[in-house]
Amino acid sequence: GIGHSIFEGSLLGKVLGYTTRIVNPDRLIQKLSGKERLFHNSPFDDRTQHILSNSKVPVGIFVDKNRSDFQRVLIPFFSEKDAFLVEY
Repeated sequence: GIGHSIFEGSLLGKVLGYTTRIVNPDRLIQKLSGKERLFHNSPFDDRTQHILSNSKVPVGIFVDKNRSDFQRVLIPFFSEKDAFLVEY
């Protein structure tokens, strides 16, 4: 899929991955500015992480754990512009 290397999971892939992360100035700036974590322990794949880190608006993620009934759902409204969220 998108964002997956043929070297993924191999020693060479790990070495290349660390090297490109160290050398890539854009990622270094994101790590130093706090946009990207220094150490990853995320349940999301690379594609999802890319979308989350490059989004310019707050993003919420629903994790489906086979629940069939919900008693309450909280949708925060920060301004009148968020009113369209009621439809969902």
